Amino acid sequence: MLIAALVIGLGLLLVAVMAGNRFIPANQVWAVLVGQAARIPTVMVWDLRLPRSLAALFGGAGLALSGWVLQRLCRNPLAGPGMTGVTAGTVFPIVCCFVLLPRLSSFWYPPIGVMGGVAAAMLSWWIARQGRYGRAQLVLAGMCVSLWLSALTTWVILRHGADSPTLLFWLAGGFQGRSWMQLLFLLPWVLSSLVCIVLCHRVLDLLGTSDEVAVGAGLDIRRWKPLLLVLAVVPVAAVSSIAGPVALVGLIAPHITRLLRPSSSVVACLLCALVGGVVLMGADLLARTIAIPREVPIGFLTALLGAPMLLWLIQSSRILRAG
Repeated sequence: MLIAALVIGLGLLLVAVMAGNRFIPANQVWAVLVGQAARIPTVMVWDLRLPRSLAALFGGAGLALSGWVLQRLCRNPLAGPGMTGVTAGTVFPIVCCFVLLPRLSSFWYPPIGVMGGVAAAMLSWWIARQGRYGRAQLVLAGMCVSLWLSALTTWVILRHGADSPTLLFWLAGGFQGRSWMQLLFLLPWVLSSLVCIVLCHRVLDLLGTSDEVAVGAGLDIRRWKPLLLVLAVVPVAAVSSIAGPVALVGLIAPHITRLLRPSSSVVACLLCALVGGVVLMGADLLARTIAIPREVPIGFLTALLGAPMLLWLIQSSRILRAG
């Protein structure tokens, strides 16, 4: 399954590099990669399409990993990045910087977004700490924090009249104009989280049962739960700071992975990352080719296509009964 998902991902990456306003055949793509192509195809592939597609691939992997960990941590099949306050916590400080500090370089937006997302997740954790991370406490606290921060974001935009098309497109979600700089910022957060989550797969297996079983096995849940929460939050904050709020990918990818019935938790983690990357890269490809020469916000597409898919998963696999 891992090999099949990797092959599908590489094939979709090739299609994403070839497709666009100007179609570039596969032989020209290879010529670009080996440095033997003309200037225009080189710029289109190497500077525009390839970093953008890779950013969508690794961004989807980060969102999927976050959803997989949060669903295990909360033992709630409807837990996801958008329901823990992370996305709203990332968006709010970036909007404030864009509106209130227009001279601040966009280079600082990603680290500021990461700090805001982590702070929002810690606030959700602090509110829910009395409930000991039950099936509902952390999700409900995260939803309240998300609504509160979303209201503050709307107030800032309305109060200061921010009508920039760049800001509005970013709020809708998308990878338009993303370059190697944003990809290099994103990679360490996603890859380090992936390695740490794989190393902690036994802990996640124990926490996925019950607190009593985990404590009986000698696990210090007061130490491990905040650590795993941070591991789940960081990649989402990094992705949201670059691409804006992207809906439902972190919620759907873990359920698609469960339908594939992976043989172990390590395989499930890696497969979930690949599934999320393929889903978001496919959505990005569709967003920039469905209405050429214009581009559709990727957040709009993931919400439009992801909601019916989630309803189908609920009906077919009964995920609401999953623990």
